[in-house]
Amino acid sequence: PSSFKESDERPRYLVETSEVARLIEEGDPMLRLVNATWFMPGSSEVSAEDLHEKQRLTEATQYFSIKRIADPEADLPMTLPSLETFIEHMERLRIGKDCQIICYDE
Repeated sequence: PSSFKESDERPRYLVETSEVARLIEEGDPMLRLVNATWFMPGSSEVSAEDLHEKQRLTEATQYFSIKRIADPEADLPMTLPSLETFIEHMERLRIGKDCQIICYDE
């Protein structure tokens, strides 16, 4: 199995926690931290959104709810919505095409 060591082979879409800390400290106004924690229904006594409110990385960290954005007309649960609905949701989270996004879960 491969490991996620710092190297040229490490996927550019993965960052170490130390890198996240550095980016937060630098205060880049285009950095968006997004908590996408989700629990299976009935698997936790606390909701993922409540946990986010108690343990967010920064005050500006946003919570991404797949439940809120999911297409209510889809036959399957948690199905991504139309492009228009997705864009609307991203705009509410202040996420634009030029943002640097770090998405994480608990």
